[in-house]
Amino acid sequence: MGILERKQKEKEKRRLDILKAALKVFLRVGYNNTSMDLIAEEAQLSKGTLYLYYKTKDDLYASVLLEKGFPTLIKFLNEADSKANSIEDKILSFSLAYYRFAVSYPEFFNMINELHSEGTLNLSNIKPETLESLRKIEEDIFKEKLLTFQKGIETGIFNDDFSTCYAITQLWLALTGTIQLLLSIHKSEMFKNLNPEDVVSDLTKVFIMAYTNSKTLINQYRKDIFNNSRKQAPTHLVDELHQIKSEN
Repeated sequence: MGILERKQKEKEKRRLDILKAALKVFLRVGYNNTSMDLIAEEAQLSKGTLYLYYKTKDDLYASVLLEKGFPTLIKFLNEADSKANSIEDKILSFSLAYYRFAVSYPEFFNMINELHSEGTLNLSNIKPETLESLRKIEEDIFKEKLLTFQKGIETGIFNDDFSTCYAITQLWLALTGTIQLLLSIHKSEMFKNLNPEDVVSDLTKVFIMAYTNSKTLINQYRKDIFNNSRKQAPTHLVDELHQIKSEN
């Protein structure tokens, strides 16, 4: 190995060590409380050396997402998609994979969503090439779902007179909000009977029902959702309601 090649390998290793240190600090104290001083200390580097690799905290944050966060999400989505056969199963698998990713890597789930939070990141502090790469990854995920919907239209599962872009945006926003709530209430006594994956699945089924032409699918999904709603009611609240009714 030549001197130049060895130096390049050492430089790349140091860069990866910085990313690892940055992720630890972001998770420990949050974005707002993170500083380049803390990251340099975690990486056991001087602040000057850190700045040779990354000029801003925002650029480091975006780089962590680019090289760690999004690849992990894509792995979940690809594995789920490869196991699904029908169009509707691919959409359901996408939703559940997104939820399972959030449960397994809540830090990445939150960081990805903070990428779009106004006031969280200063996008002008992120290298243009990094920002472009992040946007391309998101666009590729979006386009992949567009193709799924297009195949559904071509095979007659969906109507052919709606905006697939609008539909996917609806689903993505609904899933993100639902998952955020599920992650925050999962320890609540009130929701102890709730199966989060059933909630995510049923939400997606309602979404599919809005666009499908298949009466068979609509009837099956209605049955599934109804059955889930019966078995997952918070029992202590139901018991209290029955008690109130009996007293009246």
